[in-house]
Amino acid sequence: MVTDESFSPLASGVLAPGSWLQIVVSDSGTGIDSKDVPRLFEPFFTTKEIGAGSGLGLAQVWGIVKLHGGEIDVSSQLGVGTTFSIYLPVVAATSPTAGKPEKVVIPHGQGEVVLVVEDNAFLRTALVASLKQLGYQVWDAKNGEEALQRMSKEGAGVNLILSDLIMPYMGGEELIRSLRAQGWAQPIVVCSGHPEATTKIEQLYSHGSISWLPKPPTLTQLAHSLDEALHPQES
Repeated sequence: MVTDESFSPLASGVLAPGSWLQIVVSDSGTGIDSKDVPRLFEPFFTTKEIGAGSGLGLAQVWGIVKLHGGEIDVSSQLGVGTTFSIYLPVVAATSPTAGKPEKVVIPHGQGEVVLVVEDNAFLRTALVASLKQLGYQVWDAKNGEEALQRMSKEGAGVNLILSDLIMPYMGGEELIRSLRAQGWAQPIVVCSGHPEATTKIEQLYSHGSISWLPKPPTLTQLAHSLDEALHPQES
């Protein structure tokens, strides 16, 4: 368990104060060239030969760790090996209650199409992977402009839009206004951890079928948020 606030993981620079659980995975392989280390978590980046690797494995690991509020660091030395360190925030255990514990039910999709709009490539990759795991078909866009272009071509096939709020070129707020102005009525879940989200989302509710999901969400939060947005009368 790590509590040293001076530790600087690669992903964010400094661990937030508090208690952290550390998971270390090491190998004694060939190591990684220092010039490649900063790009290890980029989607589709791989040092393997063409056809030998997709470059998505570490990107998904990074995204999953971030979805759980964690950090990941890597150190490597050519000819010696590589060490990945994952840091997850420690959550206080709840007191056990008497009787049989309730089973946690995670709602799954039935093949509905979700358009994920997220400028962070790592998080976008993780969200796509998580939604597919939950039974959804997933399309993605890296900003509002790209999302609007996709909607103009294939919007009739989209059941729900999961969008970040703060993005370059066109953010979530402008995207929502543009979608509603163009007549698209699909439910929109705004996924954001930005400080402005709590105030902006209040203004966006007037556009109808808008809900907010704090970032980063857990898989359970993500599943329930989409299920409630798609089936509001049943929730």
